[in-house]
Amino acid sequence: MNTEKLLQVLLQIEGVHTVVIVGRDGFVIDAACEPDRPEADAVAANISTGFHAFEIIGQELLQADLDHVTVEYPTGLIIMSRIDHNAVLAVVTDPDANLGYVRLQIKKKANDLKKFL
Repeated sequence: MNTEKLLQVLLQIEGVHTVVIVGRDGFVIDAACEPDRPEADAVAANISTGFHAFEIIGQELLQADLDHVTVEYPTGLIIMSRIDHNAVLAVVTDPDANLGYVRLQIKKKANDLKKFL
């Protein structure tokens, strides 16, 4: 299995419509999304920057390394998870997606994704 297949597995979860692995440099490593969704390249730099901003907040509050961020909007969720020190996985869902199930699947696939990065 490669990153493309792993991202497709996550994309098959009910309510998930975009899955992207972003390097810390803001460039897309790999992505999968439903048709008629924004291109991953358009948001990749912001995903990297946003995750980094939350890391800084945690450092200032004397917290451990950031592992996961969930941002909720009326139209859906963005779940960002650290894959390793060089990459972040972002999963975008509809508002009614099962957040617990999505997070569980992200955790299950994170170790597999690390192998390819």
